Amino acid sequence: MPQNPTNRFIKLAFADLDELYRCYMPFISGGGLFLTMETGFRLGDSLFLLIELPRESQPVGVEGRVVWVTPIGIGNRFRAQGANHGIGVQFVGETAKVTQLKLEKLLTGRLPGVRPTHTL
Repeated sequence: MPQNPTNRFIKLAFADLDELYRCYMPFISGGGLFLTMETGFRLGDSLFLLIELPRESQPVGVEGRVVWVTPIGIGNRFRAQGANHGIGVQFVGETAKVTQLKLEKLLTGRLPGVRPTHTL
């Protein structure tokens, strides 16, 4: 999933819509993604995501801000509820709304969902 988190540029590749569904955070204002990863990120950190989506030929680039952090030890306690360690990234900047709409269009019929995600 995420690659190269140390320089605040993360490249993501979603192989299928099920994985995108598990990572998408529709309850975040403007949309966002949960990235399962070991993290040195803190709330408020800025980063840039380059997202390869299923059924799309061109990756989507979007600025993000860390709005959720689940440390490694916490995720293990709540594994039965689907919790994982990682960060939640809110889309911000000029391409935020376009990215949100693109992801929600791809997830049509799956949102709002009752299946577990990486966060809830």
